[in-house]
Amino acid sequence: GMSPVPRPLTFSCQMCGLPLEVEDNGIEDEGQTLFEDLVDEPHLQFNVSAPGVTRNRSIVRSGRFEVNSSSGLDHSLERTPANEPTVSFLPVKPSPLPDMPQTLLPPSSHTHEEPPSSLTTPLPTEGRDKKLEVVQKLFDVATQKTQVDHPLCYDCMEQVLSNLERQGEEAQHEYDTYHAYLEALEATVEEAVPEDVFQQEMDEMLQLEEQLKEKILKVEEERSALHNEEKTLLQERKELEALDRRYWCDFNEYQLQLQKAQEERDSMRRKIEHVSEQLEKLKKTNVYDDAFHIWHDGHFGTINNFRLGRLPSQPVEWAEINAALGQAALLLDTMAKHKGFTFTTYKIIPMGSFSRMQKLNDTNTYEMYGSSDGSLWRLFWCGRFDKAMVWFLACLKEFGMHAEAEDPTFQLPYRIENDKIGDLSTQVGFNQSEKWTKALKYMLTDLKWLLAWMVQSSQ
Repeated sequence: GMSPVPRPLTFSCQMCGLPLEVEDNGIEDEGQTLFEDLVDEPHLQFNVSAPGVTRNRSIVRSGRFEVNSSSGLDHSLERTPANEPTVSFLPVKPSPLPDMPQTLLPPSSHTHEEPPSSLTTPLPTEGRDKKLEVVQKLFDVATQKTQVDHPLCYDCMEQVLSNLERQGEEAQHEYDTYHAYLEALEATVEEAVPEDVFQQEMDEMLQLEEQLKEKILKVEEERSALHNEEKTLLQERKELEALDRRYWCDFNEYQLQLQKAQEERDSMRRKIEHVSEQLEKLKKTNVYDDAFHIWHDGHFGTINNFRLGRLPSQPVEWAEINAALGQAALLLDTMAKHKGFTFTTYKIIPMGSFSRMQKLNDTNTYEMYGSSDGSLWRLFWCGRFDKAMVWFLACLKEFGMHAEAEDPTFQLPYRIENDKIGDLSTQVGFNQSEKWTKALKYMLTDLKWLLAWMVQSSQ
């Protein structure tokens, strides 16, 4: 049968972790020879590169150890002589088989002081495991020589080389700078100072030191005084801050009280304005006109809607007439009292619907109300009623004359003579109802004029 195809050795890049593989063709001989050369020539460096990189690279083949990748790129392990600055590297390629065992080499921990055993131990030469051990020892040697973990792919090796070149340039620049300073320092020649000049400068320095010490003492004293003053000022500041807080607290309280007082003052002003407006309205209001409203209803004069008089076509009840006469008597008596006027002959006794008239210095009174009872009583009543009406007209005339005396422009519209007003008698006995009703209407008209004059004169 066919012999099995040898499986390549697998590794991983120690920087990026890319899987790598190395074909084992001729590893024993080439590896042993390269291992011996590495031990003898410590300046050599190694690199492992990953295949599959599409960039073109110039690779110098030594002809001693060559590995081909599956991608068709040739990768060679180079050996560089000691007089050349180039770097040797060992190319590998990724493993195409998923079940191929991976061997990831840990970072090298060897030091220069104590070389690893791989530098002195001969390489094994038999079997696949031996081949793997050869490659691992080669990577250990490369790691020890370069202080960089191997294997590495092409890209990672380029990055390492770039960092090393940069560090070398910085070290060279630092060396050149130190060297230039050293040459300048060696070129400087200092002259020796004479002893007397040195002693004089020393004395001056000591004197200056004493002066500075004195200044330091003065400054310390001033500093202590300033420190005490600072404490005093801080204490005063605290007291002022406390006083300021008390002031603002008192100020805020005063502002609240002032605002409250202003609100009360404004409220009182509004109340005063409202009361003043009401007072003005009340002053302009004719209370008497509202209390004793005199008007007319057809042929009848009315006071507070009570008709005064009788007509054959409209026989008004005596109860309504009595109420109207009582309102008229109360109005005339009220106006006289309001003006402070006193009647000289008669006295009005307002008693509502049963008002009376009385002659001064006489206890007898006469009725200002009537009734529709029996005819005998009617004859007796008519005389008393007519006399009461005449006395009422006399009081009305007297108050009118008082008004005309106070106000020459005032005059009653209907003149009063004895029992007549406007040439019409107010007596009910043997008088026509129409004339009697009209005479009573004239009487209410004079009362209305007197009321208007009283209100106007009071204002």
